[in-house]
Amino acid sequence: MNKACKLLVAMLVVSMLFSIVPQNVSASTSNNYVVVVNVLNVRAGAGTNFRILTTVSMGRHLTVSRYNGTWAYVGGGGWVHRNYIVRITAASGTRTVNVGAGSTLNVRSAPTTASLAIGSLPNGARVTITGRVSGWYRISHGINSHAWVSAAWVR
Repeated sequence: MNKACKLLVAMLVVSMLFSIVPQNVSASTSNNYVVVVNVLNVRAGAGTNFRILTTVSMGRHLTVSRYNGTWAYVGGGGWVHRNYIVRITAASGTRTVNVGAGSTLNVRSAPTTASLAIGSLPNGARVTITGRVSGWYRISHGINSHAWVSAAWVR
């Protein structure tokens, strides 16, 4: 294969990854995950010896279609290590923020205190729950449909 063909194939793969891998997905199925590290490498194969195709940021949603040991195949484009993604389970309903009078609850970009605080909610605010990850609720918050709050402060 000549250099031009290789370049074209590489560009098509990268284009596919950007359009398929990071998705906004519903939490209604069990193959939906969220990235919980600052930057996650998406690799050409299931192992660190494979080249990095692209990266995805903390808070991005991924659809996993199959597994190979500790590796997960995402979207239609590459492999990520399972230690850096967590499964989103179904949850729904409207709940109330309960942090105490005069306090606020941080709204975060991913289900971890290491993620960016993208806003806050006052005590008594009503939130719409759209998913759950171990101790965290995914909520609809303003224009961000994938914001997260600690489940400990929502009743």
